Amino acid sequence: MERPLKLPVSLPGRREPHTLAGAYAMDAISAPDRTRFERHLVRCQECAQEIASLREATARLATATAVSPPPDLKARVMAAAAMTRQQPPATATADGAARTGRAGLPRAAARLAA
Repeated sequence: MERPLKLPVSLPGRREPHTLAGAYAMDAISAPDRTRFERHLVRCQECAQEIASLREATARLATATAVSPPPDLKARVMAAAAMTRQQPPATATADGAARTGRAGLPRAAARLAA
């Protein structure tokens, strides 16, 4: 005698854990759903196999679509960084608050002008 198919029961507003495998594998899942799914994953070999398969497929797709950067990209980035004015390091004030060196420039300029 064939047993009837038992469908998973889901509470309103909560997703059935088996339906979260794809989102979990792509790291596109909310924190509460992730926690719930990870508890489920420990007990469900079917979902563990699906996650492994989906992660492998994701890695293959990433490799297949990866594009090497242009050879001169690093040189262009380094040249742009060299031409970009950098902020001075932050210093601590007497009250312990951090401030950048530029904050004191107007006062220093005023003292020099006086």
